[in-house]
Amino acid sequence: MRKANGRSILFAVMIAIVLLLSKKANASRPYPWIHDSGAKIELHVGERVIASVPKEKVDIVLSCLNKLEKIFGQQRKSYDYYIKKCDNGTFVISYRNREDILTITPDLAKFHRSTPMILAGLWLTNIYEAHYGTWDVDKECAPDDVIATWYGGPRWNGNRMANGETFYDWQLTAACNDVPLNSMVRLSNPGNKKSVIVKVTDRCGKDGMVDMSKLAADLLDVTRRGISKVKMEILYAPSH
Repeated sequence: MRKANGRSILFAVMIAIVLLLSKKANASRPYPWIHDSGAKIELHVGERVIASVPKEKVDIVLSCLNKLEKIFGQQRKSYDYYIKKCDNGTFVISYRNREDILTITPDLAKFHRSTPMILAGLWLTNIYEAHYGTWDVDKECAPDDVIATWYGGPRWNGNRMANGETFYDWQLTAACNDVPLNSMVRLSNPGNKKSVIVKVTDRCGKDGMVDMSKLAADLLDVTRRGISKVKMEILYAPSH
């Protein structure tokens, strides 16, 4: 009983210190900070929730906070995030495919009543939205209506894409002929108001359409349809 009480006090002290430090950081710059919502600990960028974990896993968001502060401090217009799939069912959001930012285990996904892959996609979308909402990124054009399809599975996983990267259907990527490679675009489903931000890494068969990864389609809830209409908004396009 004493050990349990001691752990509770330790967690409370850790959370209090984290909240104090994050509030000081947030007062001077729009970087991530941590919020105690009662049942869980949330990692925010401004008003946007990036991720949330049970209180006993506060070290996860604390580690993510430190890493995201460094990345956001670069003030770039394009950020290279990847989702890595591990053999134990865990998915990891990494930066430039080198530095691990957030690890989503099956237990953490179960806490959110989700799957590790879907939760990784949701949290990476939150990170992208925070980037493009925090910094003044020029919008190339108003959202366009496009035909959307999706692809994935063993036939496609491991194939080389037009930008030189390797395709996996658990990445947030898309094929499109109408924007430069490595552009970042927001795809929105007008039927359910869901949206996802993807990197254009490949080309597809026709103009005026976007062929997204299965994970992106899952997040938009269009997987069962096969073909649907979505709105596409360019958030970043390379100058050359």
